[in-house]
Amino acid sequence: MHAAQEDSFDVLEGVLALQLGDDLVELGPGDFGTAPPGVPHSFTNAHAEQPACRMLNLLTPASGFDRSLNQIEHVAAAGDRAGLERLDAQFGVRVVGSSLAERLALA
Repeated sequence: MHAAQEDSFDVLEGVLALQLGDDLVELGPGDFGTAPPGVPHSFTNAHAEQPACRMLNLLTPASGFDRSLNQIEHVAAAGDRAGLERLDAQFGVRVVGSSLAERLALA
């Protein structure tokens, strides 16, 4: 969940599972979905057998979050939970549950 950013998804290929609050939708090529600030959301491939979904992800305003993605990847790979929590706090992100891929048994 982002405190200040709107997170939008424009699907180019494949099927994207997008959870917005308690609602789960599947978006295909040409579909567009948006999570307003403060709305818990998650996304993943909708089907385990499909290749990686291609999408355009727009986060507005960026507020530096775009620069955090590389940091998040390295800190997560190192298993540094405290580091992830610091980055989340710095960029206004709050994790509120397990990943959608885990809940859909895709991971």
